[in-house]
Amino acid sequence: MKLETMRKKILIFLMVFAAVFLFGSRPAEAAPVKYKVVFADSKGKVSSERFRKWACKAEKNTYINLPEVSASGYRYYWVLKTGQKEKFYDPGDRFRVKENTKFYLCRYKLYQVRFYTHDGKREYISKRKLMDKRQSVTLPSVPCGSTYKGIGWTSTVNGRYIRKPGTKAAVTGNMKFYAAIEKTSSVTLRYSNGKLYRRIYTSSQQIPSFPAVGLRNGDMVLGWSREKGKTMDPEYMTGDRIPSKTGTYYMVTFPKESDRKPSNLYMPNRYDRVYWVGDSRTVGIAGLIKKDVSPNVSFICKGSQGLEWFRKTAFKQLHSQVQNRPKQEKKAVIINLGVNDLYNINAYLRVMPEYARKLKAYNCKMYYMSVNPVNSAMMRNFTHRNPYRSEKKVHDFNQRIYKGLCTGKSKTFTYIDCCSYLERKGWISNRYDGGILDGLHYSNGTSLRIYQYGMKMLDKK
Repeated sequence: MKLETMRKKILIFLMVFAAVFLFGSRPAEAAPVKYKVVFADSKGKVSSERFRKWACKAEKNTYINLPEVSASGYRYYWVLKTGQKEKFYDPGDRFRVKENTKFYLCRYKLYQVRFYTHDGKREYISKRKLMDKRQSVTLPSVPCGSTYKGIGWTSTVNGRYIRKPGTKAAVTGNMKFYAAIEKTSSVTLRYSNGKLYRRIYTSSQQIPSFPAVGLRNGDMVLGWSREKGKTMDPEYMTGDRIPSKTGTYYMVTFPKESDRKPSNLYMPNRYDRVYWVGDSRTVGIAGLIKKDVSPNVSFICKGSQGLEWFRKTAFKQLHSQVQNRPKQEKKAVIINLGVNDLYNINAYLRVMPEYARKLKAYNCKMYYMSVNPVNSAMMRNFTHRNPYRSEKKVHDFNQRIYKGLCTGKSKTFTYIDCCSYLERKGWISNRYDGGILDGLHYSNGTSLRIYQYGMKMLDKK
């Protein structure tokens, strides 16, 4: 009995000792530090009951909302002063507390900054601004008309000192600015429905040209016309010089709904087999042409390729295929390369004739299809940078291919001008019909129309 009592006492002692060791030796956790945030008037005084109510305490790195303050005709700021520096916050801003902080409430009178026509008779109300003296106003663009263009702003009617749009002017009170204009002639460019697109001023020595336009709805601007509402056959193309100093021109807009696929795919009568060689645009065609539809058509193509790929890879594949066919079989080869290396035109003209002669030994008739259209404005919209390819570069490349390879007694190719056909009759950029409006790759409908046009030309040339 005594032994059992002794064991219980020892057990209780050990439990008490353990509790003291485990818990009694730990220091009490300190309460989190809170910092004071004080709100005062512009002189630094907590001068009224509302300032005392706004005061608060907050733990480090927590956010508070600065009190809302407003009054008609004035703008308020909460100012944080650190030495000689001042930082301004708007009422309602979120502020992260890091230490004890004091804000000063400063009030500034608001002034009206107004913009008028050159004669001061009419205000551009949409440009009016309310600002305080610690701000600077950025002068806006100047509205233009058909017989004048805006060049800047003056502080008096017909003033001589002209400030350019985009410059800043310190707010000194209520201010008025007057448009400075220059008389000029202009050409008016409009959408196909007549809505104003742009004015191009024509009084300078430089002769302006028609711009590329990238519509974001998927329709294609083919060019320009004096006639409103046209969908095909533009009179002027992107890059053409504008022929007059005045007048109105309309976009010729090909609607995506008109980009219809051919109902039946054409197979030329003059040839037993046709080979297409090209880049990603040809890849787009190949993906749509099934062997059971056109069993006698072969494609050798790869995306982002040009002349070097043709020399090192594509020609070997093409040569292997044609030499394994019966020699009496009539073959047509359509080359559709160049959009990825327009700069390489001299090399194309130098080396392609020799490859053509080698293939002719296997009863191949050689065709060169134009590099087909691009829309540089759509490419710019898609990549957000100036494109390497342009309408002019494509046209220059095609012209040199035609003159260098496809004309004269020593010509080695027959030219298929699909580019001009598409520019007249319409095309759509929408890669694989997947909503990729990059101005470079075509919709399925346009890809099939290119195929159809090329195949039909084989029976005509």
